[in-house]
Amino acid sequence: MKIRSIFTSVDGEINDFHQGRLSVFVRLAGCNLNCSYCDTKYAQSIKAGTEKSISEIVSNVCKFNLDKVTITGGEPLLQADEVKILIKELSTKGKKITIETNGSINTDGYFPSRMVVDYKLPSSGMEHEMKVKAFSLLTVGDVIKFVISDYKDFQRALQIHDLFSSLGIIFAYSPVLTKNGDLGQSARLLEWMLTEPRKSMVLNVQLHKIINLKEPE
Repeated sequence: MKIRSIFTSVDGEINDFHQGRLSVFVRLAGCNLNCSYCDTKYAQSIKAGTEKSISEIVSNVCKFNLDKVTITGGEPLLQADEVKILIKELSTKGKKITIETNGSINTDGYFPSRMVVDYKLPSSGMEHEMKVKAFSLLTVGDVIKFVISDYKDFQRALQIHDLFSSLGIIFAYSPVLTKNGDLGQSARLLEWMLTEPRKSMVLNVQLHKIINLKEPE
C-alpha cells in the first residue's frame, strides 16, 4: 500500500467513537479529487507515499498503546482491496476503526469499520463527483460530513441531509477553518443551524485545527 504517514494524534472530526479520542492515523497517499479548500495537498499524489506491506502497517500501528485507528488520505478507498484486508487484520487486534473518505467511491465492504463520508458542497468545486451509493449504503454509527464555506453550501447541505435522513446516521456540519481555527466562522454556522435545525445535526469544529496540531513529516 502507498502510505504517506503513520502517526498518533487526536480525532479532530466527529465520529462514532467520539471527537477528541486519541488515535493512530494511517494516512494513505493519492486522491482523485482537487477540492478548493484541501488541507492535505501533501498527500494528494500517489508519489507522496511509500510502499508498505499490510503486515508492516499493522505492526507499526500496534506499537502504539491505542485501540482507535483512523484510516484517511488522500483518498483511502482508491486502494480498496488493500484497505479491506487492513481492516480485517486490525480488527483481529481489537482496533476500533474509522475511514475518512470523500464521497466519490462506493462505501460497501468495509465492515466493521465506521465511515465518515464527506459530501462535497458547491464551494469545493467537486460536487459533480459525488456518488449517491457512497451515502445510501451508510448505517447507524456512520457520518456524513459537510465542509461549509458559505450560506449556499449550508442550504445544499440541508438538502442532502433531508435526502438521507432516514438512514439514522450523524450529519456533521463543519466550517472551513484557517490553520489557527477561525471560531467566528463556527459561530456563524451555528446561527444558521439553530435557524434551520435538523435531527442528528452536529456542529463539527475541527479540534486539531483549533489546537494547531502539527502532523509529523
